[in-house]
Amino acid sequence: MKDVNRLKTVLCVAPDRWNSLFRSRHQIMSRLAKDYQVIYFEPGRAVSGNQLKHFILSIKNFFSVSTYEPMDNLIVVTAPPHIPQFRNQLPQSILRFTFPFVSRLNYWYCRNYLKRALKQLSVQKSIVWLAGYGNYAVDAHRFFDDFENSLSCFQVYDEGPDFAHNKPVQKPLRDSDTLTAKKADVVITTSKSQFDRRENLNKNIFFMPNGVDFPMFNRALTDELPVPADIANIPKPIFGFSGWMGYQMDLELLGKIADSYPEASLVFLGPNDIEKSEKLSGLMAKKNVHFLGKKNREDLAAYFQKFDVAMIPYVMEGHTRFIYPLKLHEYLATGRSVVTTDLPNIYPHKELVHVTKTQDEFVKAIKIALDEYEPDQLAARVNLARQFSWDDRVEEIKQILEDHAQ
Repeated sequence: MKDVNRLKTVLCVAPDRWNSLFRSRHQIMSRLAKDYQVIYFEPGRAVSGNQLKHFILSIKNFFSVSTYEPMDNLIVVTAPPHIPQFRNQLPQSILRFTFPFVSRLNYWYCRNYLKRALKQLSVQKSIVWLAGYGNYAVDAHRFFDDFENSLSCFQVYDEGPDFAHNKPVQKPLRDSDTLTAKKADVVITTSKSQFDRRENLNKNIFFMPNGVDFPMFNRALTDELPVPADIANIPKPIFGFSGWMGYQMDLELLGKIADSYPEASLVFLGPNDIEKSEKLSGLMAKKNVHFLGKKNREDLAAYFQKFDVAMIPYVMEGHTRFIYPLKLHEYLATGRSVVTTDLPNIYPHKELVHVTKTQDEFVKAIKIALDEYEPDQLAARVNLARQFSWDDRVEEIKQILEDHAQ
């Protein structure tokens, strides 16, 4: 284990595991680790996957501190299992009492566990980076109080209170979000909508849109990448999607696309956590629909080069109205033409991206996007993506940390 005192330390309290889908906090922390010692505190409950298996694997953490080091200067601390909050199973009248209580319990024993881990690592003071609030919910802001820090940073990557599964506890989560935004020394938002919602809560608030690992994805245009076996024989044209799939997916729209283009293929890359329903069963039963599962991020460019159109087919309700999709610039870096539903935070790029307001518009836009591969069109999309490099984004973040840390 490295001597963490030789570097400034960033303590990232994360909402997902290090080996999950690589999201904005992973991109940021992996780059901060070049100049800082990063402690990445995983949650005690996986966002997706086999919850029982995760519980069994992490129960040992009640008794001893568990860490591993996936890269230089980045140490992952794995938490004990979180107590489930049953947000969608209990009536609201009961959740009013149980939700704050369980949140407090999760926070209390995870705080004590993390303090033990930091003591073992000889970390006394750090920049505390809170990425959302996970299962700590109404007590998440306490990380700023209970851990000695030179700076407290609240990263808003999604509107958690507006998630469909959070509807029964929306008010306490919104109150917690407001309190955390006020208490933090710095607030970093990934969309302009998130920024606007909190602008009056904190004077040190910054809009930092999601970026792209540009060299990794641009390889789809510059290198001859081997075609992955599971997509090699899927009939073209291919309309593709990459990322986590849950309640944000517009299944009705996807069914309409599949029916409107029977000669084409719809390909989905990523974990499928969509709630089982007739719509999902009907979509998966279509012969031209292919769910290929989660892929290593290093392999995504090879899949994207087979896409003829890249899709962002989200329902326009709840948190989706406020997102700046991480996948947007990944698609563009590979030169793919993009069709999306009516996401307000993509409006600044609508000259190069098809932003549609209705299902019929989306279906028609796909036909147009199929023919948008002239050299100047490809270059325009790639040049836009290049402006959103994660390397440049994290340099800006490092400057903010240096300017505000005490």
